[in-house]
Amino acid sequence: MYTCSYCNENGHSINKCKHPDIEILQEKIKKDAVIHYYCMLKYDFNFLLYSLKLLTIPELRIISYKNKLYNKLSYKPNKLELQKYLFFLVEYFSFENKESITIPYLNNNILWDYATDIHRLIHKKEVILVYMDIIKISPRPFVYNIELELVKSIEDNEMNNNYKCSICLESMIDLNICLMNCKHSFCSNCIKMYLGSLYKYSNDYNNYYPNCPLCRTYISKILINDYDSYRYFSSTFIEYFTPGYFNSISESSIVKIHNYENKFYYSENHEYNIEEEEFSPYNARIHLPRNILLFSYLQNIIINNITIIMNMTSILQCWVFFIGTVYIVHVCSKHEKEPPVCDLEEIIYI
Repeated sequence: MYTCSYCNENGHSINKCKHPDIEILQEKIKKDAVIHYYCMLKYDFNFLLYSLKLLTIPELRIISYKNKLYNKLSYKPNKLELQKYLFFLVEYFSFENKESITIPYLNNNILWDYATDIHRLIHKKEVILVYMDIIKISPRPFVYNIELELVKSIEDNEMNNNYKCSICLESMIDLNICLMNCKHSFCSNCIKMYLGSLYKYSNDYNNYYPNCPLCRTYISKILINDYDSYRYFSSTFIEYFTPGYFNSISESSIVKIHNYENKFYYSENHEYNIEEEEFSPYNARIHLPRNILLFSYLQNIIINNITIIMNMTSILQCWVFFIGTVYIVHVCSKHEKEPPVCDLEEIIYI
């Protein structure tokens, strides 16, 4: 019986393996290839070779079978064979010698991790500057119409709530603060995660407008007292990505086609080489009022709360029935004529 050298399960060999981690590995390499091209153009650094060296031998072998490559890696390769195979994979996945670039969606957290790695490996730019560079590569799911203002400090009388963030309940005395137009303040990390989490409510047909997490007032302006947080918010949530980004940073006269796996939102002021979908009333973008979208967002919360209340009601009914049963069962002949301490009907309405 065969035993797969990748997943260690019986019944199949590595060339027939369909473990779900293989697809995750494949997607990571696609993202690594995009960052690799950026590093080659900006710093002449082989990021793809660095990332491939971190993989195990079974992971390197499964890449060949997944992509149906002619070059295979043996079960126990020597150093020379491994080195040749790694350079083969770099050439296969990199975009230097290709006419087009396939760009998957790179979310904010993944991009920040990439920026941290690049800073640690190259030491030429601080993390936030690298992040502000690579976030221009992939389109954001949504661009918020929020005015950002960098301030030196936020006065106590400007804030409605106390010194604790209403989301994480941590003290904001030593934290970076975001003050909304409604005068509610939160730590910048919570607002960063909040605005990022709203991406899942955005699609090609609806615009989701962010509201204050506390009072649900539409967020039109945010005051930020930290420069790095201001740059992060501006580049992530306010500015559009750059279509054809690699053509703008490359010194070559050759123009590469940028193929985006997820279109998301594109600025109407930018030109990009993507075929428009055939017009249809069913494909037309619908702009819904903020109140309707807010109701849609809160609908699930209301339904969940009603479900919780109904469950609590059922539990309370069972509890009342149990008390009534215990009362009936444990009344002895000596005390059965004595009045009960609490009437059963009173228990029901407690």
